[in-house]
Amino acid sequence: MEWYSRREVAIAMWNRLHNHEVKWLVDDPEIGEFGIRNTRVSRQDDVLQWLQILEAQKRPVGVYLGTNVVDWSQIDLPPRLREGESWNREARKEYQQLWKQYHDPEFMGEEKFLATWRGKMMVWDIDDEDLGEAFRIADLIYNELSRRGFSPEIIFSGGKGFHVVLQPEDAARCSGVTLQDVISEPNPLKILGKHYRETVQAIAVVATGAAIYRYDMAPTHRMGLIRCPYSLHQKTGLPVWPLNSEEQQRLRDKEFTSPQEVAAILFSWTTENWWAETVPTSPMSEVWRRHQWLFSTPP
Repeated sequence: MEWYSRREVAIAMWNRLHNHEVKWLVDDPEIGEFGIRNTRVSRQDDVLQWLQILEAQKRPVGVYLGTNVVDWSQIDLPPRLREGESWNREARKEYQQLWKQYHDPEFMGEEKFLATWRGKMMVWDIDDEDLGEAFRIADLIYNELSRRGFSPEIIFSGGKGFHVVLQPEDAARCSGVTLQDVISEPNPLKILGKHYRETVQAIAVVATGAAIYRYDMAPTHRMGLIRCPYSLHQKTGLPVWPLNSEEQQRLRDKEFTSPQEVAAILFSWTTENWWAETVPTSPMSEVWRRHQWLFSTPP
């Protein structure tokens, strides 16, 4: 599993993860699937360290980022996953309870609450058994958002769908609602998610002219998650890949139905996945090219 051992990939992931909650989803062949939430990566080296601890070279590991932007300097930092040779289970359980309290402005105080939660991404999560149809819908939403003056991004999930993402500043403008606007409501993070969900639905209907049964609204939830760009989908082993304009056009010009067909269109390199299968992936040079400014900047 070369992909998860490369510094280029780790830094590209760190760039997306460092001011969000991080979830690691491990698919162990013996004990099954388990997730670890409420974690943080602060330094560029942290991603590789987490992947090594979770044995991502040997077993499938998916990586997710929370859709909320977090100012980690405002709150207690998560405990280590391990202390020496032992898993730090009790400290992790205690932190999970504390994390729930961070959802509550009465616990934190309104000023600290607003300083902690700095914004929220808006996500259209579009899945379909026919990936060509999923991309068609994502592309329509992308075009509608662009027409309105926003800067959306389309991301191939590595599996059966595409994400259309607005970063927090655009998301706040698109919804017309910020956390400060709903701070007096009970459970303001949940209320903000409700407003985002309504906006996601409204934009989708305008863009496609159709009902939105294909959409997963989980990213709009109070503590929503999406797959981290440049991580690997733990079911297919394919990269979660943000599309540039040339790649979007390539998909518009081709026919495809499966994740493997999408990867064959997008990628010009190959690697071996967790199941010793050869799969298409991006060359490291492309990951580096997109993030070269990070390699010369201190973390």
